[in-house]
Amino acid sequence: MLKTRGRRKSVLGVPLPRPKDLPEIDAKAIVKTVGSATKQFAKTTKKVSKDLERAGDQAERIGKILS
Repeated sequence: MLKTRGRRKSVLGVPLPRPKDLPEIDAKAIVKTVGSATKQFAKTTKKVSKDLERAGDQAERIGKILS
């Protein structure tokens, strides 16, 4: 019985952390990271949208010239 108390449980050979080994979750850091990722995604999306619009305009001009 004493032997099993000191052992860590493992799944597929990987030891599971004990509850006291788990780090605390910092909600502010998570919110900050998600916020900055959202801003970056918005910038990238706007740039891609502008590039697609520009390509569409060029395709229309080429179509008018060829017809």
